[in-house]
Amino acid sequence: MNAISNIAQHRISMIREDLAPLRPFLENPRVTEIMINRHDAVFVEEGGQMNLVDIKFRPEEVQKLIVAIARRMRTDSSRENEHSIIDADLDSLRFCAIHHPISVDSDCITIRKHAAVNYSLNQLEEMGGFDPVLRTPTESVQVEPTANERPCEFIHRIIADRHTTLFTGMTGSAKTTFMKACLQAVPTEERVISAEDVLELVVPHQNRIRLLTSKPNATSGGVTMRRLLKAMLRSRPDRIIVGEVRDGAAYDMVDAWASGHPGIGSMHASSSLGGLHRLESLLMEGVPPDSSLPLFSIRQKIAQSVSFVLHCTRKAGRRGLAELIRVDGIDEAGHYQVTRIY
Repeated sequence: MNAISNIAQHRISMIREDLAPLRPFLENPRVTEIMINRHDAVFVEEGGQMNLVDIKFRPEEVQKLIVAIARRMRTDSSRENEHSIIDADLDSLRFCAIHHPISVDSDCITIRKHAAVNYSLNQLEEMGGFDPVLRTPTESVQVEPTANERPCEFIHRIIADRHTTLFTGMTGSAKTTFMKACLQAVPTEERVISAEDVLELVVPHQNRIRLLTSKPNATSGGVTMRRLLKAMLRSRPDRIIVGEVRDGAAYDMVDAWASGHPGIGSMHASSSLGGLHRLESLLMEGVPPDSSLPLFSIRQKIAQSVSFVLHCTRKAGRRGLAELIRVDGIDEAGHYQVTRIY
């Protein structure tokens, strides 16, 4: 038992040596997350606030750090296959490291520090943990446009206010164009993580990670959208953006949104309501084989996760908004209750 313990302690000390440039933040009890988005963009969450810090690595240093973490954890590490994403827990640290080009802009690493202090309820109160501003309203408020609010203003507002929105439409209907525009409405201080099969979205935020799937080949199984969604949840997202969902990854996307991470996603569909029905069909594809999820539960999960559906179309040479619906829930018979806004 002592030999195993000694080996573990040696691995811990070696990883902390690898992380030496980050030592001031690792030793600061107020720091809960360290995010290396790029070699030259390191963010730290301290006291609930995320800030860019004055630490820069050389690109090869971040790559070596990922390889070192994998080696210490006895995990394989390579690019453009199933080993390009590394999840590891050691001591009080949790790592999620993603190699370039799966991480589009650069190799990236997110380090979560598990709390070293067990606070009492009184201490949490002193720290603002019971502030009334944090509480969920006792009555749900239906979001509606004001009397003079233009469609573009209302859409900007629901995105800024963190309402998860699904974009639907046929190919060439401008849904991606609308998604790009809506990303500009996401507050600049948020940490945005996007995942796509084809790189189309422009994420204007400084604190961002852009992920890209890779196709299987003769030597590897590739990296799927489902794998990216799991990595996103371990990378401290404020928003989860999915360029387009086409398969059982819908299960992971909706599950991520349902876990309290608002987002934006898109899919092909013939109408807003048709988008909800297609989403449930794709979600069924992703239900784990040993699980059973009735249609009523699937619809309930979707209705609790998706706030709005924005449908785009092309007609008479023009492309744009065809309708916007608000998802209000489901009735006792399991039918979606929606309100058409436009």
